[in-house]
Amino acid sequence: MIRDLLIRAYPRSWRNQFGPELAGILAKRKMTPVLVADVLASAILQHLRHDPWKIWALGSAVWTFSLLILASQGTIGRSAFLWCYFAGQLLLFAAGAWTGLRNDSGIWNALSASAKAALVPVAGCIAVSSLAIVQYYGGSPGLHGHGVTYWIGKNVVVTTFASLLFGLAGASFGRVVNRFRRTLRARA
Repeated sequence: MIRDLLIRAYPRSWRNQFGPELAGILAKRKMTPVLVADVLASAILQHLRHDPWKIWALGSAVWTFSLLILASQGTIGRSAFLWCYFAGQLLLFAAGAWTGLRNDSGIWNALSASAKAALVPVAGCIAVSSLAIVQYYGGSPGLHGHGVTYWIGKNVVVTTFASLLFGLAGASFGRVVNRFRRTLRARA
């Protein structure tokens, strides 16, 4: 059972190619904490190798949640938070570009990678900012003539749109660089 779970820790494409071999190796070895840790570390590396967007998702999540903590503690103001959040969107640009460059994948695959990378930090940012909107304006008739639902909806749309826009820009950049590389190789 533990052996099966260890094999399932690897990405599906890796399991399809190397899973039976790993199963044979694990069947011959005694399960020790060191062996389990080694196999799990290798599985994490394979996930990062096969799905590079996961690196960007982790980086973007750490960046965004750090900003949210700093903002909630009053360490940084709204303006600094927005500038830093914008800088964090560059990670999504990088996710799209890296996927497009690394895999020479289509623009939609690269956009999908950056959208997946954006999912956790965007969801966290939307949740925290929506709670702040409800906390500050929940009982009032609204801000600038609009109710709480309007501001939360606007928050969701703007945050999601910005994330997808940066991912699309990165994916497009990756495709342009790949075409440029192919052109240079063809001329050489």
